[in-house]
Amino acid sequence: MENKSLQILLSNVVNNGKINSLIDLGLNFKEIANLTDFAIQEGFIVINADQIELSDSGIEKLKELRKNRKNIPQKEWIVAEEKSRILKITKDFIFLPRQDELP
Repeated sequence: MENKSLQILLSNVVNNGKINSLIDLGLNFKEIANLTDFAIQEGFIVINADQIELSDSGIEKLKELRKNRKNIPQKEWIVAEEKSRILKITKDFIFLPRQDELP
């Protein structure tokens, strides 16, 4: 299972959140159900009569995942946008506008 999706699932259980954040991550309902089953089988989530909550191992796993996510290098925080990048021009470049664009 992907660590990011597992972290979001465990955070949603702690905060009584919705699955919209997992859907925004690109998971479909079947993948979310499989991830939930995985978390239950590993003992991260405990289902009681009244509520769903994290077990002690689930809380530790969530802390570990959060700690590992914070160790991402700063260069990977924001992805460079290639669409707006322009080519470098040399010092001897002369800009000539198109004749049809002149007033």
